[in-house]
Amino acid sequence: MSLFNKHPGNHKFFSELRQKLPPIFTRETACNMIGGIFSPRTLSNFDAAGKGPDNKYHIGKKVAYERDDFLDWLQRQFSSSARFRTL
Repeated sequence: MSLFNKHPGNHKFFSELRQKLPPIFTRETACNMIGGIFSPRTLSNFDAAGKGPDNKYHIGKKVAYERDDFLDWLQRQFSSSARFRTL
């Protein structure tokens, strides 16, 4: 069972993010919207390791994510963290 399913408050967290995030946004926007859970550099490291959100776009010097891909990825990160804490 994922953290999302275990804790009803997470549904509100993801619901509000889905409403507030634009369809495409930068790493900086993502970090601000999730309250600093990850930094832009951490997201960059995830991307470099092939462990970041599925789709990303290079726009000049910026990297942008699609809202649905980012939220799916973020939800998986929460689920992974929950499994490690219970070991």
